[in-house]
Amino acid sequence: MRTRNRVCILFCFLLVSTVSAVDQGSITGRILDNSTGLGLSDVNVKIVETQQGTASQKDGEFIIDNIYPGEYTIEISAIGFEIARNTVVVSAGKATSINILLNPKVINMEKIVVTATRSPQLLEETADVTLVQTAGEIRAMGAVQVNDIIEYMPGVSSIGGTGSGQPFKRSVSLNGMPANYSLILLNGRRVLSSHIHTGANVNVVPPEHIERIELVKGASSALYGTDGMGGVLNIITKNGSTSPGISFISYGGTQNTYHNGISVAGSIGKYINHSLFSSWEQTDGTPIIEPVFRKDKLGYTMFHLMDQFDVETSEKFKASTSLHYMNSETPYRQNPKASWFFIPCIDLEYQHSDHFSLRASGYYSQWKSQLNNELNELASPVILFRYDGWKDQNILFGAEYIYRNFSRSRVIEHDQQSYGVFVNDEFRLGARWRFLTALRLDKVQNIEPVICPKLSVLYNLNENIAFRTSAGRGFKAPTIHELYETLYVHTGDIHCRAGNPDLEPEYSTTVNAGIDLHLSDRLSFILNGSYYSIENMITPVDHGLEDPTNYFPRELIPFITDSLVYIYRRENIHKGTIASGEMKILWHFFDAYTLETGFNISHNKNKDTGETLPYYPGQSLSFKLQGVQTLIKGINIGGFVGLNATMDRKIWRFKHDGEQQGSLNDYQKLDAGLSILFSNGYEFFVNGENLLGQELHLYEDVDFITQGTALYRFGIRLFTH
Repeated sequence: MRTRNRVCILFCFLLVSTVSAVDQGSITGRILDNSTGLGLSDVNVKIVETQQGTASQKDGEFIIDNIYPGEYTIEISAIGFEIARNTVVVSAGKATSINILLNPKVINMEKIVVTATRSPQLLEETADVTLVQTAGEIRAMGAVQVNDIIEYMPGVSSIGGTGSGQPFKRSVSLNGMPANYSLILLNGRRVLSSHIHTGANVNVVPPEHIERIELVKGASSALYGTDGMGGVLNIITKNGSTSPGISFISYGGTQNTYHNGISVAGSIGKYINHSLFSSWEQTDGTPIIEPVFRKDKLGYTMFHLMDQFDVETSEKFKASTSLHYMNSETPYRQNPKASWFFIPCIDLEYQHSDHFSLRASGYYSQWKSQLNNELNELASPVILFRYDGWKDQNILFGAEYIYRNFSRSRVIEHDQQSYGVFVNDEFRLGARWRFLTALRLDKVQNIEPVICPKLSVLYNLNENIAFRTSAGRGFKAPTIHELYETLYVHTGDIHCRAGNPDLEPEYSTTVNAGIDLHLSDRLSFILNGSYYSIENMITPVDHGLEDPTNYFPRELIPFITDSLVYIYRRENIHKGTIASGEMKILWHFFDAYTLETGFNISHNKNKDTGETLPYYPGQSLSFKLQGVQTLIKGINIGGFVGLNATMDRKIWRFKHDGEQQGSLNDYQKLDAGLSILFSNGYEFFVNGENLLGQELHLYEDVDFITQGTALYRFGIRLFTH
């Protein structure tokens, strides 16, 4: 009898369990960032009535099983986003599918992973003073070029305008340093561009394909070798995902501007993720006042193509290949001039064990332009060994080879090779202290070996206050252009710029310090400062009227007919000091509204003459207000207003008559944008630039003054998944 009863009880239990399983349903779906259209991982999804829940996966997908039929409220929450609640109906034996769009809330810097220090890590754990602009911020601004984004980052000054370069070129001054001391990277690879001697062009990829922009303050030669004396700006593009998706943008505006861009991402088979981006743009260009000979000749057409494959065949092996290609054409003195820039690269990573990994990568970068007959090439393989088997410690060993080849008008083709080996040690002492120690040895062709150390420290006083400081040595080897230029003639002010094969490297000692204050969940305050001491500064020196054969064989200068010419020759003659400070306040005053203000002041001088250095950025002040408001269910309206003001800027005009030091006019640039976002993935937007109609005065190698004209763009974005 007991056996029979046990069998009956077991049978009833199984019957009830089976019926219950049949009666239960599930909720599946995907969580997307409403500002970018991208899937969000690690988002909390909870059923309010039952407290059942889960977290979204890599591409925002989630599933909650074993739910009894009925009507439920699900709550979706993530740091940096508004909490969302949706009502869903669960049916027996069925999966209820729902897609959820989250609106950005607070820009949470703590959960951003940065890579500009060569080691992926959370921003809150980074010892270096680092600033980041995210994809959500970029989209909210309606930016059409990278310089539109970074001009709101404190400590950054935009430089641009050229007599014979690309009309869309803009370079950046970091911490008061001239732009040619800034290292510009695209996904960790050096960017080449026109007029590289005045700084690399940051406008090498449309903003709609940017995931984030990282700015690391202070000398970074201990990490990257030459070029990084002023700091590192790393532009990170978007990657593919396992879920298929398409995004499209199209806009038009004043100056006969038209732009179309499309991005396609998804998986190919089981192991491959793919991302393809392409864009095309044409414009009549910026309306300018100076230089006169380029007036109405700043139009261009530009084509971009970026293709990336990410392969992960196992937990131990990953591979990635990518290609970035840009082609542009612009009129110059009535003749169209073409140029192109491309970077093919490959990355291989092998995880040997839980604590040891090996990464090998290589890339080739080329800039070529018909204007000035410019060819700039760079090839660089890198190998990295990482070990984190010791508690609270991460050690990185690396070796890097760089091959450069360069030629230009009045620069005969030369190559230059360099080798670098380095070690980084990141470690923690207790819960409050984090350290980064780095040491690098570089051997550049025809130059004695250079050793650059660096120490960075992060101290978390508590969860609301963090201090960062760093000290290091930087160096910049003379470039091929600086070494071998042969009397480049500047028209309009007849003088010749000359290279010097006897140049020595430039050196700097740098100290940076900063404090992050999270005064509340809604208010943050950042204060940074830096000091540079530079030796052996390479500066063009006025030699007055001289016989050029004093420096160059006659066969190299057959274009010179006069026996005497005005010569500016580069020499290591100056020492410089630069002191700068910056402030940033982030106020999240409503759930989906943010006000960001920034102020920067810098001062530099030539220690030998007491004058300012070739570029003096003065002061800048910026305000940025952005937010998203729900109109009705499924329709949001977003807006952006930004003001950027510059004051007290000075430059050197290398000319043999008149004042060498000059001032640039102050200006206030007001931009604004408005967009309507639909939950089905559509967005309509309008943006206005320079709404105050002020003349903008920039300088690179000539005065570049734009007309006081407001520019407008109207367009549409589309996201499908």
